[in-house]
Amino acid sequence: MKKYIRIIKIVLVILVVLVITILSINNSKLKESISIYDNNFKALNLEKDSLSKAAIAYRFNVEQLEYINDSIIEDLNNTRKQLQIKDKEILQMQSIKSEIRTKDSILIKDTIFRNNFIKLDTVITDKWHTVAISLQPSKLTIDSKYRSELQVFAKSSKEIMGTPKKCFIGRWFQKKHRVIRVEVHDKNPNAIITEKKFIIIE
Repeated sequence: MKKYIRIIKIVLVILVVLVITILSINNSKLKESISIYDNNFKALNLEKDSLSKAAIAYRFNVEQLEYINDSIIEDLNNTRKQLQIKDKEILQMQSIKSEIRTKDSILIKDTIFRNNFIKLDTVITDKWHTVAISLQPSKLTIDSKYRSELQVFAKSSKEIMGTPKKCFIGRWFQKKHRVIRVEVHDKNPNAIITEKKFIIIE
């Protein structure tokens, strides 16, 4: 009888330890979910603050990217697929939209313009740039605006250290290390990226 009681006690202890372990794992997952929710809530509030120059990065998993109702995230995810970046490799996605605006005026002393002989007011525009030209008596004004939509993707993959061996069996036994590659894609076809540098602090 004592033998059975001891077995029951051992089984109960194992069950209690198992239940505590499962509850602890679920508690950790719940804390992480709350942390992610709080992070995304702060990111959304800061994004709506037009005066702030800072930003907080959103935190999502790859599966969530398919269901988020946000045009920027949807566009980023579509570009990621076009660049053939795998789900398991993607680390970060960034979208930066900017505008450059310049306005210049030239004073003209020609009598043709002073006597209201010629007046010109026209706009040359497409999705990526707008140039407004205004010619009034004694004054030529050019107002230019250029748009840029920069998308940045960071992905992680394991690559062989040094020169890969020619035989694929030899490559199996070569040491590998993690390499983070960054792809920059500007949607403006007229934009040329002249320099890139990315630094990870470890």
